[in-house]
Amino acid sequence: MNYWIWFSQVNGLGPVQKKILLDKFGTPEEIFKTKIERIEKIERNSESCYRRVKKQ
Repeated sequence: MNYWIWFSQVNGLGPVQKKILLDKFGTPEEIFKTKIERIEKIERNSESCYRRVKKQ
């Protein structure tokens, strides 16, 4: 549950980016545990946008 709270509070990620991340990784916990390099390789990513995931 805590990972869902964290994920919902990531600043600068809109619903489209969050859906892309969830489609790719499955759960907020997996997103949290994933290295930034792997997140940045996602199709249609915005480096500055997805870097926010790992900074929070």
